[in-house]
Amino acid sequence: MPFVARSRWVLVTACIAVPAVALVSACSTDNATSPKSVASADTVAMDPNSEVLLDYWINVGSDSGYETSVTGGNGAYVQMFNSGSGSYDDFRLIFQFALPTLAGRGVVDSATMYDYACAHSTPVIDSIVVDHVNWGAIYHDSATWAGQTLQANIGTLARDTTTGWKSLSVTSSIQADYAAKRVNSQFRAEWLYSVIPPNDTYIEFGGSNCGAGGNVGPGYLVIWAH
Repeated sequence: MPFVARSRWVLVTACIAVPAVALVSACSTDNATSPKSVASADTVAMDPNSEVLLDYWINVGSDSGYETSVTGGNGAYVQMFNSGSGSYDDFRLIFQFALPTLAGRGVVDSATMYDYACAHSTPVIDSIVVDHVNWGAIYHDSATWAGQTLQANIGTLARDTTTGWKSLSVTSSIQADYAAKRVNSQFRAEWLYSVIPPNDTYIEFGGSNCGAGGNVGPGYLVIWAH
C-alpha cells in the first residue's frame, strides 16, 4: 500500500504513557546481518512512545506554523509533503534512548544507532540526516523544530530507497551525553535538501506501523565501553 501523506490537519496519535526502555538482544546492520557480539556492549531499544513528529507548514495566502505530536510508535517518518502550489508540510522526527549505567566500564569506546527504513517514496531526494539534540520540553514552535541542538548533522542515516536496517555512528554524541550526565540521548532526523522536493517525499522508520516492512520493532542503540 502506498504511504499516505499526513498533513497538519491529521493528528498522528494520542500521547500515551512512556514505558521503561527494554533491552533487546538481536542487532542488525545495514545489510540485515548481526554485528559481532562484544562482551562489553550494552544494547538499548529506542522508546517508541517518546517519538515526536514535528511539522512546519506553510499555506500560501493563509498561514504558517508549527505542530508537534507524540507518535506512540506509529507514524515514525520524515517527510516533505508538497502541494505543488507553494504550500507544503515539512516533517521531522525526534526520538531518544535511555542511557544505561556503565557499571565498572565508564569509558565509551564507540556507539552506533540502528533504525529500520521500511517504506519510501520514489524517488527519495537527497538524504535523511541526524542532529544531536537536548530538547527538554516539546513546544509548537521553532525551538523544537530547529533549536535545542547540541550538534547539527552528525551524519546520514538514510539516502536511498532500500528497505532494511540503517546505521549511524553516534560515538561523540553518546560520550558527550555521559559527560553531561544526561539520562537520555536524544536525536532529530530531518531532510537535507537543496530545494524543496516535489510532490510527496518520505521515509518511514521502524515501529508498530511500519508499512511494507511489517512490525520490526523500534530502532536501537549499541554502546561499547570498557
